[in-house]
Amino acid sequence: MNEVEPLETARSLAKLLKPSQSGGIGASTIYLLAKEGKIPAYRVGRTGIRFRISEVLDALRVKHEKAR
Repeated sequence: MNEVEPLETARSLAKLLKPSQSGGIGASTIYLLAKEGKIPAYRVGRTGIRFRISEVLDALRVKHEKAR
């Protein structure tokens, strides 16, 4: 049986992405990146936005590699 990856809120995603020693990124930055189409997001209901950590990591990795 295939397990479905859970959807995360911007706040929980920010906590997951935060490196232990640096500031990381905040929920507002995550919302901005989603609005700009730089990371994938899913609309849940009228106002909810959720993220899959693996998809966000892939999008950020591609963005980082293009910047080199």
